[in-house]
Amino acid sequence: MAKTKQMRQDSTAVCLQFLRLSGGKARLSQISFSKNTVQKLLNQELVKIKRTESGYYLELKEVELCS
Repeated sequence: MAKTKQMRQDSTAVCLQFLRLSGGKARLSQISFSKNTVQKLLNQELVKIKRTESGYYLELKEVELCS
């Protein structure tokens, strides 16, 4: 069980790093992270989903603080 928990923590960290390297946002339909990973980040309020005319994007919340 501990190994599964460690793997989940690693995938959320990788997703956050991916978003940082992508300029703080990525198109939701084009990311390869699981729904569970995205949901965990949403629950922790580290990311948000933003609807635009061109689709849905997963964005880091910390980007707003830098702008």
